[in-house]
Amino acid sequence: MYHPIRKNGKMLTGSIYTTPGFRICIYNGSNREEAILAKQDFIKLNNNHKNYISYSRPYYKIKVGDFENKKIAAKEYKKIFKSYPNAFIVPDIVTVKKIVISR
Repeated sequence: MYHPIRKNGKMLTGSIYTTPGFRICIYNGSNREEAILAKQDFIKLNNNHKNYISYSRPYYKIKVGDFENKKIAAKEYKKIFKSYPNAFIVPDIVTVKKIVISR
């Protein structure tokens, strides 16, 4: 049976699921060290978005964000593009968290 989380008189409910969506690729190349540096630099500049590293021989990819639609991804892309001019939006399976805090 489902029971919401209660803390300090507030109730926390919601769901976490995966769905087709979009991420922003900030690095796409064959150099592992450059990929790791790009990931570390992004973490220093922006903690608002989760980041993911993947390897599909011979390329490393650093993708950021979990955007349900391309419009939201494009809005964030404009901000990220300033620091990562080679970035681009890619379709991906994303994790969506719908959390509600109520009294």
